[in-house]
Amino acid sequence: MNAPLPSVSRPLILIVDDTPANISVLVDLLSAHNFAVSVAEDGESALEQVAYVQPDLILLDVLMPKVDGFAMCSRLKERPLTCDIPVIFMTGLIDTASKVKGFELGAVDYITKPFQHDEVLARINLHLALRQLNTRLQQSEERLSRIIESIMDAIVALDRDGRIRMFNRAAERMFRCSAKLAIGQACERFLSAPLHRIVMEGAEHAAACAMWIPDGHDAVRADGEAFPVEASLSCAQAGDQTIHTLVLRDISERNKARLREMGARIQHDIEEERKRISQSLHDEMGQNLTALQLDADWIRRHCDGNPVLLQTVDRMHKSIEDSAGAMRRIIADLRPRVLDDLGISAAVKALLHDVAVRTGIEVEYVKEGELDSIADVTKTALYRMLQECLTNVTRHARATKVDVVLRADENHIEMIVADNGRGFAPQAQFERGSFGLFGLSERAAQLGGTVVVDSAPGKGTRIVVHLPRAASETRAVGRSLA
Repeated sequence: MNAPLPSVSRPLILIVDDTPANISVLVDLLSAHNFAVSVAEDGESALEQVAYVQPDLILLDVLMPKVDGFAMCSRLKERPLTCDIPVIFMTGLIDTASKVKGFELGAVDYITKPFQHDEVLARINLHLALRQLNTRLQQSEERLSRIIESIMDAIVALDRDGRIRMFNRAAERMFRCSAKLAIGQACERFLSAPLHRIVMEGAEHAAACAMWIPDGHDAVRADGEAFPVEASLSCAQAGDQTIHTLVLRDISERNKARLREMGARIQHDIEEERKRISQSLHDEMGQNLTALQLDADWIRRHCDGNPVLLQTVDRMHKSIEDSAGAMRRIIADLRPRVLDDLGISAAVKALLHDVAVRTGIEVEYVKEGELDSIADVTKTALYRMLQECLTNVTRHARATKVDVVLRADENHIEMIVADNGRGFAPQAQFERGSFGLFGLSERAAQLGGTVVVDSAPGKGTRIVVHLPRAASETRAVGRSLA
């Protein structure tokens, strides 16, 4: 046996006619062919009924008292809930003017009286099928529209002249321009000249294939800001029209991340090279200077009777000591041994002592929490950021006192550098050439941290560095494995 077909709701036909004989014929015919039927004998009751029964199709008599078929059709098409219901006029009128009027009001077809059963059924089935197809098409368009609007990349559809025909929400966000303003405009408003040339040449020569646009091109926001993009171009035929689809992705943040990663790698390599040079100076130059100093001491012990030679040896001895002191300063600037041997706190104390001795600035240092176990990359970053802060103080601040606080807990590391110098306006840190504070922010960002600068003219400067302890250690491990 064949399995039973799934039950499908029967199409509902609303018959609007003031002639009982016509109603009877249509009800019998439609019921016999598995249609559900509802009846209204005048236009007013039909308008009331159609609002809640929502028929799939209306058979509407043209000539009725009070509200005729033309008036009722007009009112149906004015209402959002009923405007899509197909209306077939039933009439004995055969003049062209009446038929044209009905079509102008929104009717889809005519059935002439007396009724031909096969014709009635054929026209009803045709328009029900067309309505179903139209409904499916609308649903498909709505799904496609929702998909396009939900995509994170900007999608811009262009006609063959390069004018914008579609602009999704991601494009609105990317270009900071509403679709209403963008649609109809030339695409060159939103593309740099080289990218516009590539798009138009690609649109002219491309068939139904997609093309990737080479990297290194910019798009342009509505406010004129240029930004780097990845882009692809494809085309499709829609009837007799060719639609070109441009898909764009803003890669400015990705480029920033790449530059930040590159900067971190360069800093890492610089630190490694500093460490190598520092070690070489300490081991090789240190040994050579020590040997020279021992030789000078031997000569001095064996030349007591030669005053001129003793003076020369003393000058040699002093030059050796000066060279050793200069070497220690260079080593400390390159990579202080104390940072690797004794940790960040001891290195900070040594750096602050050196600043105090060289400049006469009063320095206070406070340490809170355990700092010995933090990652090497974090220690290096903290030390370099403190060096930069102290360089700014000694060169620009005209300060007489600097307070440094270094504190750590299980999750965070914080460094505060505050001076009583002349300060500066907040916007000065963003001026061209102000790389010191920018460098601090970049170093912190590489470890997932932040830098906050608080300053005002005449009120000193306070710099606060926040680093996530666990994140910095994880990143350090990852970088060491890379």
